[in-house]
Amino acid sequence: MLTHTSPSGSSRGLNRVIGPLGVTLVLIVAVIGTYSCRESADGTLSASNQNSSSSVQAAAPKGPAASCDNPYYPSESAAVLNYKITNRGTTLPSLTYTERRSNSIFGSFTDHREFSDGLKTDAQWSCTPDGLVSSEYAIPAVIRLNTAYKFDSVRAARPAIPVADKWIPGYEWTTLYQVSGSQIEGGPQSVGKVSGTIEVKSQIMSSEKVTVPAGSYDCLLVDSTVRAPLRIEASSGAFRPTLMSIRISAWYAKGVGLVRAAYSGDIGTGAEELTSIK
Repeated sequence: MLTHTSPSGSSRGLNRVIGPLGVTLVLIVAVIGTYSCRESADGTLSASNQNSSSSVQAAAPKGPAASCDNPYYPSESAAVLNYKITNRGTTLPSLTYTERRSNSIFGSFTDHREFSDGLKTDAQWSCTPDGLVSSEYAIPAVIRLNTAYKFDSVRAARPAIPVADKWIPGYEWTTLYQVSGSQIEGGPQSVGKVSGTIEVKSQIMSSEKVTVPAGSYDCLLVDSTVRAPLRIEASSGAFRPTLMSIRISAWYAKGVGLVRAAYSGDIGTGAEELTSIK
């Protein structure tokens, strides 16, 4: 459903993500999450189930609020961004979706997404001096991969999108999502309560020219590694651990946001691209 137009620079990043990793996620089957670190959270956030049309309710972050103005994830733009998602080697569907920002005030804003299969989601962002903190455990680069688990609560530590002056090649950051919920796939014997952490380590790699259906953009490439050691508790009280991971490359353009992303993992590979801006 998605045809990639890979410029010379972006194809290198895609090969780096889809090639070396053959064993990444099964998890998160949801992604785009963000970073790692076992510290007190910047805020306690509650994420909407990506398998139902509910909205996100987020508590105010601990610490001072800040301006939401970030050129690599614009919050005050009235533009509607249109994307295509293509999944390969997985039962996950290929989809299109629209994304727009709303309710932008000092200290917070909302991401509203409407998918071609009818799902609508709202994710709350909190704006801090260190960057943008997401109420979802999935990073903006890879959406709708959470088919195996339903997370009812998410506690985020550190921003998913760093403050604007940190967007230079070589900058690294980590964040941690503490999650709890239930397993919703895998048969009756696998149903159970799920808890654990989703850790994402990210680094800005380079400046690259990227061409997608929406046009050509000067982007910064962000490579992320997502690691999720989870614990599943069966109805009998027995526990079993599971470890899931994924690799992601995401290209962000100044004044636009996400332009292109690619991931690889145990569930297969996939990508999404910006198709138009209205």
